[in-house]
Amino acid sequence: MNNKITAAVSVVIGAAVIVALTLWVASFTLFAGANGSGMSTTSLTLLQTEPRVETIDAGKEGVLRFVEADLTTASGADAGVLSGSILTVDIVDGDRGEFEARSRSLTFDTPDGQIEVAGLSYYPIGERKLAQGQPVIVAITGGTGKYIGVTGEVQTTHLPDGTFEHIFTFVTR
Repeated sequence: MNNKITAAVSVVIGAAVIVALTLWVASFTLFAGANGSGMSTTSLTLLQTEPRVETIDAGKEGVLRFVEADLTTASGADAGVLSGSILTVDIVDGDRGEFEARSRSLTFDTPDGQIEVAGLSYYPIGERKLAQGQPVIVAITGGTGKYIGVTGEVQTTHLPDGTFEHIFTFVTR
């Protein structure tokens, strides 16, 4: 009789442990998301016409550029306007070659709201634009409308025809 009770208690305890482990693992899936990081991503691609640029040359203090360009979707539909400023913050001659570090602060003003991006990008010395075919990435710092509270990054590539492609990766928790 004691062996039957011991066996029954062992089965009940084993089942309770299995249920507890299953619930514990399920809680990670519920709270961390299916990808295990707690985050999901969505993307948006916008194309930019060749920018209109106004430059203020401050001599040794640097160069400030104001940019504006029209935005479209991949299908050619109007997607708003890009406006922003680009400030040369450092000129470097180092292991990665000669380049200018520029701080970019850009607003993508779309029909669905604004997307704010900011960060450093590296330009060939003396060039107004990013090097062709070499993507650069800066942070998405916020937004309005449909984009309120967004974070993530935008990858910008200068295309051979003088236009630019912006691929936004939005991160949500």
